[in-house]
Amino acid sequence: MNFSRTRTESENAFAYVRNVAEELGIVGVSQDPINWGPPTVNFTSYGNLSLAAPAFNSSQNFSVSGSLNKIGRKHSLRAGGDIRWAQRNSQSDSNGRGTFTFNGYATVLYDSEENQVSGTGYDLADFLLGLPYSTSRRFVDTSVNPMGNRLYLRNRSLNLYVLDNWQIRSNLTLNYGMRYEYTGPTYEKYDRIVSLDVSPDLQEVDRVFPNQEGPLSGQYFGRSIVNPDRNNFAPRIGLAWKPWNRLSLIVRTGYGIGFDTSGYSSIAGQMINQPPFALNQNLATSPLNLLTLQNGFPVDPDTNILNTYAIDPHYRAAYAQQWNLDIQSRLFRIYSLNITYSGAKGTGLDIVRAPVRSGTGYSYLYQTNGGNSIYHGLDVQVSRQFSRGFNLRGSYTLSKSIDNASGSGGASIAQNDADLGAERSLSSSDRRHNFQANFTYEFPFGQNRMFLSGASGKVLNFVSGWTVNGNLTLSSGTPITARYTSSGGSSSGAALYSSLRPDSTDLPVNLSREERSIDRYFNTAAFTIPAGEYGNVGRNTITGPGTYMVNLSIRKGFNLDDNYRRLDLSWQIQNLLNHANWSGIQTTLNALDFGRVTGVRPMRSMTFNLRIRF
Repeated sequence: MNFSRTRTESENAFAYVRNVAEELGIVGVSQDPINWGPPTVNFTSYGNLSLAAPAFNSSQNFSVSGSLNKIGRKHSLRAGGDIRWAQRNSQSDSNGRGTFTFNGYATVLYDSEENQVSGTGYDLADFLLGLPYSTSRRFVDTSVNPMGNRLYLRNRSLNLYVLDNWQIRSNLTLNYGMRYEYTGPTYEKYDRIVSLDVSPDLQEVDRVFPNQEGPLSGQYFGRSIVNPDRNNFAPRIGLAWKPWNRLSLIVRTGYGIGFDTSGYSSIAGQMINQPPFALNQNLATSPLNLLTLQNGFPVDPDTNILNTYAIDPHYRAAYAQQWNLDIQSRLFRIYSLNITYSGAKGTGLDIVRAPVRSGTGYSYLYQTNGGNSIYHGLDVQVSRQFSRGFNLRGSYTLSKSIDNASGSGGASIAQNDADLGAERSLSSSDRRHNFQANFTYEFPFGQNRMFLSGASGKVLNFVSGWTVNGNLTLSSGTPITARYTSSGGSSSGAALYSSLRPDSTDLPVNLSREERSIDRYFNTAAFTIPAGEYGNVGRNTITGPGTYMVNLSIRKGFNLDDNYRRLDLSWQIQNLLNHANWSGIQTTLNALDFGRVTGVRPMRSMTFNLRIRF
């Protein structure tokens, strides 16, 4: 049995001190003193201005687990499981001060055909004019919800497994088993969660609460809104075979299924603090509904539903099928070779949709599943066992991953909700080439070493035991997506969530190493603002910056006396060659720094440690 409890609290410098939003004349944001401070301001060409939201979190977890092992001559059986109860209490307004996004909407120029003129529209000018493109807010108003923003989330989970290790022959072993995973959808202790019941075309919505029948669909929604998924059976099988006793060749292969049930927690996080329990809006400006910095949250009297999130009640946990084939053999006396093929297929991945195209400025997100992915990878590894004070291991992986649902921080939002097939592309995590090498070397000084083996104790204490460790990483970058902000005001919900992509000019996207620079990482001429609402460029068509990193460490221990007192020294160097590994790249077409490198990973750093043991 295990019980744990964690409690955290956080604030910022303005909470309870200064109501900046009120001083600036900004209305429609939280007036709770804990939320005082400036709003969040997002730009296209500049870094965002934001403060962390004050929060209180307390979580409690209780679990009971057990296992049983039975070891026989041919079979070794294992079985067990656990039951978990999780409680998560929180008090926070995730967007109490409001968020204002400026992208050049108010200062863009148009040609004679009413198309945006490339290079016009300046987000900082829009900010000085007080004309945001979009706004959002999310907080509990005590006049609306007297219970305040305290929430009490609960869920339970059950896991069971059985596994058999069957030694069929002395050179052949079969491992097989089954795992059952159940994670109950999260609910709120006082039923203060709400979702949207949607029409078949996703254009009409109405609020739905726990233990209620949907006003549009007629289906019943339980206490957690999401129906529980009790069918998560995960079989697995593995085989190890040594074909010839005289040779060191070993073949291993396996297949298994794994479920990802972590999505239930984030779903509950979206359903809490929604109207009528809180104020929640995502708005885009338009000529008929012009947003300003002071009045960024107007309420349309004809709009009586301001909720911004809906979950498919039939949502199920995504799962992945994984398989591999590994061939291992010894080369010469102290060298070994491993060749491994790995594959994985993801099914039922999260898809987040923005289906409303009404042009009213109102939009909501609809989360479901149905995405898929496929991965293939070939890894070659050569190792040298530790001998004469030196060992070495190097590996190279060639891989490719494709999906239609990946994105930074979770599932991406489709550009065109009516064309989800256009989202299929390289995965955001795809890394085509990856080489890793590491070594350990002990200097050949001291007892039983090549040099100074007969030296005095004092000399040996100084010269022996010096160890150097190093590693090298060479890898290609993960892909990134070119986007553009609809300064003209798109009627698509995708525009509100920065999911619109530009058109292609049919020019090559990636530049050679000689052509690439900090100011022009990729060919910016390969993209243009589309004449229509949706561009024809796919996701992840730009190869992001790779990594070249060398790390080194030196370690030595000194005996101080005969009472086991000891001085340990270590010197660690990260990025030994001080190579600039680029990170952030501006991929928004409307931005003034489009195509420019906006960030760099850590440069050389050194850490020197001395530790006395006594």
